[in-house]
Amino acid sequence: MSVKTGNHSVIKDFIRHQVEEMQKHKWLESEKAGADLGEIAFLDWVDKYYDKFSKAYFSGKVL
Repeated sequence: MSVKTGNHSVIKDFIRHQVEEMQKHKWLESEKAGADLGEIAFLDWVDKYYDKFSKAYFSGKVL
């Protein structure tokens, strides 16, 4: 499978934004819990927000 250069940069940008959002979620949830939730917070973000984030990102609604 080949990836065109333009698509590659779009995917890299999407992943970068996704990781930033996951890290924010981990920090917020860990602060609420009073402990580092680690992977649990990342999986929680995926369950709660991945679909909405993806749709918003690819429709141009995510900065």
